[in-house]
Amino acid sequence: ARGRPPPPPPPHPSAGLAPPPPPQHAPLPATSHMQTLPAQTQGQASSATVRRGELDDEINDVNLGAELDRFEEIYTKECMKSRPNPTAKFNYAWALIRSKERANIKKGLIMMQGLLEDRYADRDCLYYMALGYYRLDDLVSSRKCLDKLLEIAPHCRQAISLMDI
Repeated sequence: ARGRPPPPPPPHPSAGLAPPPPPQHAPLPATSHMQTLPAQTQGQASSATVRRGELDDEINDVNLGAELDRFEEIYTKECMKSRPNPTAKFNYAWALIRSKERANIKKGLIMMQGLLEDRYADRDCLYYMALGYYRLDDLVSSRKCLDKLLEIAPHCRQAISLMDI
């Protein structure tokens, strides 16, 4: 099942062009990471937090195996074009950040940073960068990404929940 794609990124203030399309998260679970989650019942965490299990799924090591290989293949093919599709880069970076290997997480962070510099899906890039830094135990860098994310999306529940850990 495919998750709902996140909202499009804000246009670059100096650009007169429309922003690129939002990334398509083919491998994400049906519950999209950037969606608004329903309020929880009384006695549980407030509606401003993500269900703990969902955040745990994001933080814990994930064995992507064939998925990582598939995204790498798609990205490599895109790199052979004169104008590679940024969605392919985003999806590959996402898979790298979710992998078990620290080297892959670092590579994914570098790719996400490049996408962020290109103003591609700022909100998603910042969230996954924060997640990647968190998984590398670089809490200072993770917090910086979360602070930037909350500046542009102050009610992002995933960011608020990750910051509270």
